[in-house]
This record gives sequence, structure tokens and C-alpha cells, in this order.
Amino acid sequence: MDILRSNNKWHCSLLIFSGRPDPQWIPKSSLVDKLLTIADCAPISNTNVEQVSILGYRGVVLASETLSITAFKGYLYLTTAHESEIRIDLHQAFEKLILNDIPKKYKHLPLNE
Repeated sequence: MDILRSNNKWHCSLLIFSGRPDPQWIPKSSLVDKLLTIADCAPISNTNVEQVSILGYRGVVLASETLSITAFKGYLYLTTAHESEIRIDLHQAFEKLILNDIPKKYKHLPLNE
């Protein structure tokens, strides 16, 4: 799957709530570049891992109008309108970068990673 870098309307979000909107923010372009590089270089997973459906923290997302990348517990779930792919988030680098970028107003949320 090609990761399109041309879209400049990216946002990050925490998957944490059930029944109300999850926190979202606009990341700096330098962070987006790092995240896309990690996702681009991440090896494709040979195992079929399903995204979790639990209450509480369920990962982080970097999304644009055409691509969504969800990171949770060592996996990246890349999704477009026409295809999806699972990659390995080595050392949870993608997930940790987003978690380190959380705005102050969300730092109090329980992120049991």
C-alpha cells in the first residue's frame, strides 16, 4: 500500500471513549513526516491481527481524508477506502511518538498502554 504524503490535512486522535467523541488535534508537519516514515518502513505483518474492541484506551490514530493509520500494541492498521493492511510497529515507535505529542489538556486521560 502506498502511503500518500501529498495530503496536508492530517489529524491525530486517541481512541479512548465509548459513546462520545475521542480527543483530536492537529499535529506538527514534522511529526507527520516522522510518523509516515515509520509507517512506510514498517514490515508487513504475516499474522492476521484484529483491532481490539475493548473499553478504554484502544490506540492512537493519524488520519487524513484518504488514509487512516491506527497504532496499538505493536501493530499499525492502515486503511483507505479500498484496501487495508497490517504492519508491525517496531518498538511501538509510531504509537509512542503520538502519545508524546498529546496536548496538555488530554494528558490526564487514562492511557493504559
